[in-house]
Amino acid sequence: MMKTRKPRTKRAVLAAAVTMSLLLAACSGDGGSDANGTDGQSQSEIRFSWWGSGHRHEKTEAVIDLFMAEHPEISVIGEPSEYGNHFERLTVQSAAGGAPCVPQQQSSRIGEYAERGHLIDLQPFIDDGTIDVSGVPETVLDSGTYENTRYMIPTGIFFEAGVYNQTVLEEIGLEAPVDSWTWDEWEEWLRSAAPLLPGGMAATDLALGGSLVFFGAYALGHGQALYDSDGLGFDAELVEEWLAMWQSFVQDGISTTPEQMAARGVSHVENPVTVGQVLWTAAADNAFQQMNAVSVPSGVGTLMIVKLPNGPAGGGDTVGANGLSISSSCPEQDRAAAATFLDFFLNNPEAAAIYASDNGTVSNDELRQAQIDDPETNPDIVQQMEMLDLVFAEYDPVSYVAPPGATEVADIFRRGAEAVWLGQSTPAEAAQMIVEQAELAL
Repeated sequence: MMKTRKPRTKRAVLAAAVTMSLLLAACSGDGGSDANGTDGQSQSEIRFSWWGSGHRHEKTEAVIDLFMAEHPEISVIGEPSEYGNHFERLTVQSAAGGAPCVPQQQSSRIGEYAERGHLIDLQPFIDDGTIDVSGVPETVLDSGTYENTRYMIPTGIFFEAGVYNQTVLEEIGLEAPVDSWTWDEWEEWLRSAAPLLPGGMAATDLALGGSLVFFGAYALGHGQALYDSDGLGFDAELVEEWLAMWQSFVQDGISTTPEQMAARGVSHVENPVTVGQVLWTAAADNAFQQMNAVSVPSGVGTLMIVKLPNGPAGGGDTVGANGLSISSSCPEQDRAAAATFLDFFLNNPEAAAIYASDNGTVSNDELRQAQIDDPETNPDIVQQMEMLDLVFAEYDPVSYVAPPGATEVADIFRRGAEAVWLGQSTPAEAAQMIVEQAELAL
């Protein structure tokens, strides 16, 4: 359970010291410090909210401490929570004008907050040099941009990757997939693996067939997209093709069953590949370390990552990001301090080493290479970073920024797919329903 952040003794001492210095300055009339703080420095207090589990909480606290040691004129008050609770609370706070100065954000979410005027444009802080983004690839920067305005500084990159059980693969004598494989080769590989697998294990997870994110890779590889400037970027014919393929996986015993899918857990540690229920699945790369940390000691096997299949139109890869924004609730006088914190989180080498790409691969190229070269870096994280570098070098990924309504579109897609699995709809009927309802949602 996430612990509520408790006041820090050092922060209380800092606040007391600042208060005492102000009182002494007022009494003595000494020109050595002004009425705003010591040595002419004004004091700013900014609230910072983020999501994560206990270990991420500890790393973030350490980064905050490091920042305040270097910037004693700025006090940072942390507000951690779990992922879902973070955005629920942030939505309420933003609507009431009381959001933290620095909320952690995600490329799949910034459109919702930007549309409501809850985030500010960060470009002025980039232009004046407060935030240095020179070490971040443009595609990654674009994942923090909505309608040509930069609302988020990406600090951790994520992308969808394949995850497979290398131990089982070696046991059944099947060759490992390669990064250059196609969707046709992917299907052939799954079908060849299915009859060789031990009892109770399927080749892949049926839930992927209802995943809009996974379908998005298929769509891009086939010359379409999830979204474009007009709204929905894919057509019913492509959805029908996709659903028909997954329907055949169910019928032929290639995937898990609808019953197994309904009973599965939602966390990464309960993922079917993590618990040994499937040979191959797709997941955000930043879940890979957590999944392997469960599968290896439990005896399920060693997991490896591989690039998603390529289509006739290209790789189909997208990169999204977690990052930091400044809310419109942040008082004007504290926004420069908030921008200073964003820059520190993005570019400080010691902070990057502490955080260790815990929530997505560090977006600064130089700092990412430093972590790859560091022998102390977790090998799973190195795999993620090297895969990301491969995707950037050879497959021209696009940035992923979801428009308002995207969450509803994902639900529509999943419901349509499940109707096919349960025999309530044909792939053609479900595809038409998905496209019509998704267009309305957008």
